[in-house]
Amino acid sequence: MLAEIILNIMEIKDLRMRVMEIDDIKPCLDFVNSAFEKNMLTKGPVQEENDINSAPWSWYGLPEIWFSVVEFNSRVIAYCIVRRVGGVAHLHSIVVEPGSQGKGIGAFIMERYPKEHCGNKSLPCILTLHSYTTTDYNHEFYLKYGFKLYVDNDEKIFLELNEWISNCNKHHDWPLTNKKILFFKIL
Repeated sequence: MLAEIILNIMEIKDLRMRVMEIDDIKPCLDFVNSAFEKNMLTKGPVQEENDINSAPWSWYGLPEIWFSVVEFNSRVIAYCIVRRVGGVAHLHSIVVEPGSQGKGIGAFIMERYPKEHCGNKSLPCILTLHSYTTTDYNHEFYLKYGFKLYVDNDEKIFLELNEWISNCNKHHDWPLTNKKILFFKIL
């Protein structure tokens, strides 16, 4: 499906997703805030920290967290950060530089995220991600890729959610606050 879509000046075949190296962090820090500003059409609260000493960047090198970048012509144009907790692959971040937004880069990542982090695992897998009530521009995108918006007590129906909720509790992040919401997809 995606391989057939030709992007403005780039084609999917020209994109490369790989493990983030330490030298890739600086370009990502350079575009993180402008990426959110473009989508939100305003300067708002920082959605992703651009201080290398703060999370998520301070997590670099932890074995349960994967940092990946997307390149076009050897230039980093996007990144994603995934935390694996048992049978949960949580997409912490997916950020595309402003000039590359709307060209299928997010779709390129979303089609690879489940395969990379749940593909050949023997464990059942649930994909999760947090968003905000104030960033509804991305809700339709997540729903398009089969994610469901969490509603109270979904964990009683989808037992796999308990693992992620337990992780959030451990980090004092449940119930979700500060307009944060949860999307999930059971594979």
